[in-house]
Formats: sequence, C-alpha cells, structure tokens
Amino acid sequence: MAFRPLLRQRAVVPATSAILAAGLSLYPLRNVRAEAPQKSESPFERDLRNKPIYDDFVSVPAEPVSPPKAAPKPSAPTYTDRLAAEVAKARLFLHGYAAKTEDKVNDGLTEALRLENSFTSTIASLAPPRSRARRNVGDLIWTYEERYPVIAENHLRAKERVTRFVQTGIAHSKMSAAMLEEKIGEAREAIEDWVKKGK
Repeated sequence: MAFRPLLRQRAVVPATSAILAAGLSLYPLRNVRAEAPQKSESPFERDLRNKPIYDDFVSVPAEPVSPPKAAPKPSAPTYTDRLAAEVAKARLFLHGYAAKTEDKVNDGLTEALRLENSFTSTIASLAPPRSRARRNVGDLIWTYEERYPVIAENHLRAKERVTRFVQTGIAHSKMSAAMLEEKIGEAREAIEDWVKKGK
C-alpha cells in the first residue's frame, strides 16, 4: 500500500524495471574461472597437448592388410544384376523417348519460326512502294495460289469467265445503246414528219 503512489507515477515503473533487469543480468549464477580445473591426464594426452602442431604422430604399427578375397562368380545373374539390367533398359528407353520428343519440339518450333517469318515478310510486302500510291493485292494472292496448281487453274478459269462475262456485258450494253439511239432516231423522224404534216 505504501508503494501505490510510486507505481502510479509513469517514470518510476520503467526505472524500476530497468534496475531489476540490470540486476538479474549482472548477478552471477555460477563461478567463472579463468582456467579450467586440472583433471587427471594420461601421459599420451599430455604428450599430444605439448607437441607442436607440425610434427607427425608416431606411427602405430598396424597389422598387414591382406587383399580382399575375390567372391566366387555365380553361374546365374543375381537379382541385383537383373535389376541393374532392367534399370539400364528403362533409362535407355526414356532417353530415346526424350530425344525424340526434343527433336519433335525443335521441328515444331522451327516450323513456327518459319511461318512467323513468312507472315512478317508478307505483311511487309503489302506496304505500297514509294513510287505507287496503291499495291495490287492480286499479285500477293497469285504467289500463294502458285503453290497449289489446282487452285491456280480454277482461279484462271474463273478469271477468264468473269472477263468474258464483263466483255459480253459491255458489248450488249453498247448494242442496246445503239438500238435505243436508233429507235429514238426513228421516233424523232416520225414526230418530225407528223409535225410537218400539221397534224
């Protein structure tokens, strides 16, 4: 109850908590010595500790190592050998399949790039030259039709029919115009004769 006014003040609480934290961090929980306590060492460990770092260890004579005995070769392949053969077959199959797939993808991309090049060159060729105001698209269509002779022949036949039809139409229209002029001339003469007679 006596500390209640101190706890209400805002500056006292942080200062108290800081002092408490500093005290806990600085209070030693165990003794710290500059050197570790001496323990019993064997003469071998003492020699290792006192030896310079660049000296070699004393070589301990080892028992002569005999070469490994060769295992007798079995007459039939073991399960491991058969499994290794099957794994090799599967890997070769997958490699061949992957190589074929890669070749197909490369061919497809080559064809796509060829088509893109053809398309861009076609679009670029549609631009009119500086000397002319227009470009005849019929020449472009004809270059594509030349690749397929059947289409080119049908186009030539259709073009011939259309030109014949247009020429026939022009001739008929000229003939009709001449006949109309003739009829108009006859009608005019008949009217002039009728007017001369005073009717």
